[in-house]
Amino acid sequence: MKQSYKNQAKLCKSIRDRLQITQKEFAVIVGFKGGFAGAQFVSNIERGRCNIPRKRLSRLLRYVPAKQIVSAILADELENLKAALKIKTKANVIVKFEDTPGGEKT
Repeated sequence: MKQSYKNQAKLCKSIRDRLQITQKEFAVIVGFKGGFAGAQFVSNIERGRCNIPRKRLSRLLRYVPAKQIVSAILADELENLKAALKIKTKANVIVKFEDTPGGEKT
């Protein structure tokens, strides 16, 4: 099953647009090598083909609040889970820890 990362794509594109920089320049900010490979990776992120690598997320904190980064990641993960489980509802799915297998009530 193909994963989708459209919310992270929108986040990266909005940061880059606000800063008015190229994909190569954004690649350097996020910690990738500049040049074609870095720009290609940013392009893949902006098209929703891959996620923002977790080890690079802290570099985005200068430009957006952590809450916005977390929201984008969670929205993508929720959509990917719903697709994997073939859930066809647009309603939010809320899972409490005690609802998970082996979960304990706190």
